[in-house]
Amino acid sequence: MNRADIRMLSVTAATVALLGGCQQYGQPTMEPGPVETEPVETEPAPERAPAPEPANATDRRIHDEVHAALRRAPDIDASQLRVVVDQRVVRISGAADSLAAKDRIHAVAHSVSGVESVIVDDVEVSY
Repeated sequence: MNRADIRMLSVTAATVALLGGCQQYGQPTMEPGPVETEPVETEPAPERAPAPEPANATDRRIHDEVHAALRRAPDIDASQLRVVVDQRVVRISGAADSLAAKDRIHAVAHSVSGVESVIVDDVEVSY
């Protein structure tokens, strides 16, 4: 459910309460009559920052950037790694040559902009 749906539900609930109930629940309803309102002067809305990317576009960008960063790192064999991103959480699985390499994989992935956290528990260390 998005924010527009929540707002619509809130307006609907407020309307039902204002009209005095709902026939579905055995409460009386009132028919709305004409409502007189005075014109209201409004100021133009302030300019807003651009909307954030949808989660899947952000996740896709993070995936591409993490994978590229791992490939660029000379001490990491990125061909042995699989990167999955879900809601800005990066999960890496595969193989590393050492514990130091596993720590480096974590650090490289975490350095990418937008990454909330990195999970490397599924990276096996081969000695």
